[in-house]
Amino acid sequence: KSAMRRKRVKQATPSWAPFNEIESFYLLSYQKEKETGEKWHVDHIVPLTNPIVCGLHVPWTLEVIPAKENLKKWNTLKT
Repeated sequence: KSAMRRKRVKQATPSWAPFNEIESFYLLSYQKEKETGEKWHVDHIVPLTNPIVCGLHVPWTLEVIPAKENLKKWNTLKT
């Protein structure tokens, strides 16, 4: 399952994506986990896979949210 996810992320990351900005979201997620002791995820505001739309793996579609919130919304569009 995680290999499929990595493949989707790679396919959704354009060559012109600012990788250092994307990485900062993952670092923030890690910091929040260390501070709170709870899991945090880097969420795609526009899902990578959805029946209506598929997003890109770029900074302006990412946010850091608690894992429990991300797992509840799964691949739905945030409203």
